[in-house]
Amino acid sequence: MKDVYIYLILLLIIVLMVWKRRSIKNVVAHFKIRPNDSYGSGKFGAIRERNGKKYIHQGLDIEVEKGEPIYAPFDIYFNRIAYPYPDKSFLGAQYNNDIFKMKIFYFEPILDRKFFKKGEVIGYGQKISDRYPNINDHIHLELRDKGTDKLLNPEKYV
Repeated sequence: MKDVYIYLILLLIIVLMVWKRRSIKNVVAHFKIRPNDSYGSGKFGAIRERNGKKYIHQGLDIEVEKGEPIYAPFDIYFNRIAYPYPDKSFLGAQYNNDIFKMKIFYFEPILDRKFFKKGEVIGYGQKISDRYPNINDHIHLELRDKGTDKLLNPEKYV
């Protein structure tokens, strides 16, 4: 009987560890990285080109539809509005917690709250294909270490 209790306690510990895992995969209901298209790949670190200059994609593009709920991937605090373009045609937001700073672009953030628990809706997807024809609508997610500001590969947290 003692072995059964030990087994149940270990099982409970494993379940809690998986439940508390910090994962960006749960930021949308159906996680899919934007595939390669005429605008480049949605993967972190992909080589992109703009105005004849090459640069490295600093985030991860996750496909969403306009109006689709975006969820907090872990407990986070809203920090500020963030705009991907100077004309402010699309919205985004910066969030942080004790480990990460996270920016998400191409969504309408909920602005009447400061704290979101993992799994709560933080905003809704926008239609980026209005600006970039033939691109799959998506959010752009950037992740940084809060202490060092080092850019992190979000795919490592999937």
